[in-house]
Amino acid sequence: MVGQPGVGPCPAPSHSRRLSALLVLAVILVLLLGGNRLAAPGKGLGAGLRTYRKAVRGEDAPPKAKPVQVISVSESPPKLLPAKGETGKPPQDDRGS
Repeated sequence: MVGQPGVGPCPAPSHSRRLSALLVLAVILVLLLGGNRLAAPGKGLGAGLRTYRKAVRGEDAPPKAKPVQVISVSESPPKLLPAKGETGKPPQDDRGS
């Protein structure tokens, strides 16, 4: 019967019951897996949520590139360096004239 107390669907759990159930679950996970194994997936999940929120807000524009500095090139031919063992001076005539 519908009007009788105690008969019917179970009432929804209160917020305090949900919170305590989540805390118990978190404690069990930390005890079973250890803190180090839970840190990496948590960090990845947080980074993914941040990326998702930025994309939803429209903040996903790529960062602006820094302006490129243009270097002018002279039209003169490059100077050649002397080869190994050479001094770069023209050879002198050693004949006794």
